[in-house]
Amino acid sequence: MQPYKRTDRASSVIREAISTILLNEVRDPDASKAIVTHVKVSADFSLARINVRCMQDDPEARKQMLRALRKAAGFLRTRLATQLNLFKTPELVFHYDDVPDKGARIESLLKDLSGGRTMDQVAADEGFDRDNAFDGKDD
Repeated sequence: MQPYKRTDRASSVIREAISTILLNEVRDPDASKAIVTHVKVSADFSLARINVRCMQDDPEARKQMLRALRKAAGFLRTRLATQLNLFKTPELVFHYDDVPDKGARIESLLKDLSGGRTMDQVAADEGFDRDNAFDGKDD
C-alpha cells in the first residue's frame, strides 16, 4: 500500500500551479488578490475544490475576488492542462476559506467565557492541581 493517495499529490501540485498562475499570469487585479489555502481533488479527477482567502479583509473584496476567480476558471483550467501532466484536468470550483475566521470566533468566545483570561491564567487558579487533574483517581 502506498503511503499517499494520488489525489493528495495532485491536490498539492494543483495548489502550487494555481498559486503561480494567479501571481504571474492573471491580469484581473481582483483575482490576483486570492491566496490558495487548500485544494481537494475528487477521486475521479473530475472536480477540484479550491479554497481561497482574500488579501483584503473586506466582505465586498471577497465577493469581487470570488466573482473574478469564477470568471477566470476556464483560463486557469487551460493553463493547468498545459503545465501539468494529468490524465484529466479537473473542473475548478472556488470557495472562500472561512476556517481561520471560525477559529478566531471560537477563540473569542472562549476568551469571553473565561472573563478575558488566557488559558494559563485559568489553569493557575487556586484549587486546580494541574499535575494530578487527570490521573483518574477520585479523591
